[in-house]
Amino acid sequence: MIVYIVLQNFDKSSMKNEQQIESSESDLLAEIIEISTKSSRSRYEQAESSGWEIMDRTNNQEDESTSQLWTVSNPEKGRFNQYWYSQNTVETYIDAIIEASLLILETDKHTRAPSPSNRNSNNFPHGIRIAFLSTPSIYFAIPSEDRGQCFLFDIDKKWENDRGYVYFDFNDESTISDYHNQFDMAVIDPPFITSCVWKKYAAITKLLLVSKPCCCFRSKNGEGEGYENNNALRSSGVSGLILATTVFENKELMDQLFGCRPMNFHPSIPNLVYQYETYCNFPSKRLTNHNPEIVIP
Repeated sequence: MIVYIVLQNFDKSSMKNEQQIESSESDLLAEIIEISTKSSRSRYEQAESSGWEIMDRTNNQEDESTSQLWTVSNPEKGRFNQYWYSQNTVETYIDAIIEASLLILETDKHTRAPSPSNRNSNNFPHGIRIAFLSTPSIYFAIPSEDRGQCFLFDIDKKWENDRGYVYFDFNDESTISDYHNQFDMAVIDPPFITSCVWKKYAAITKLLLVSKPCCCFRSKNGEGEGYENNNALRSSGVSGLILATTVFENKELMDQLFGCRPMNFHPSIPNLVYQYETYCNFPSKRLTNHNPEIVIP
């Protein structure tokens, strides 16, 4: 996962005197400061041990060890603003993606070509095309044999030898020109939390998603119940399913860009001091549960 850099000890007076900064950069910086200075509604509870806290799951221990091994083998890079989710958070998101995939299969069962096997031994559905935008820790948590129609769009070329890697710069739409109108779902976490960056990700996401009514839903109560299918009335223009994470202050922006609402499950990001929230536009029982790693006042 990739997030923004927290600005510390920022000298506002020196900023005012700096005449060489471009206006666009100044606006971006000001927006980061404004959001960063707001207190988050919750903080994560740091595990007593230095390692990941492994939660009880139906998946086998080998899968969990693989997830842990990836985080150890891929240290966070400051120049890319990389901060990885906790293992429990990653696995919860995988469960939510499975829920979304099954929803897509059910909705499109009359138009989607039948598959000899819709699921593998790990219950990960086949035949669903998913774009992972700046979310490598989730992408690589999916077993390699199940990533046949999943693609990772990321600026870090460390993973360029992976079959599903696509070099991606959110400032350059041409980097995804070969992948328009191909995906059923997008999993998104930009390197910055500002509205200008999110709007660029939204524009790119809409290019990637299939341009047809899918199975987008909106929550009436934010708890995964009371969803209604309102594709025809939606103003966001999103035609697929969205799973995204960002700060609480972006709640209205997520609704405007994607028709997403905040869920009860808050991600744990061990090396990030600010608390993120989960946003999606589909019903997910998994995301209605609170994360035991997070302490909510």
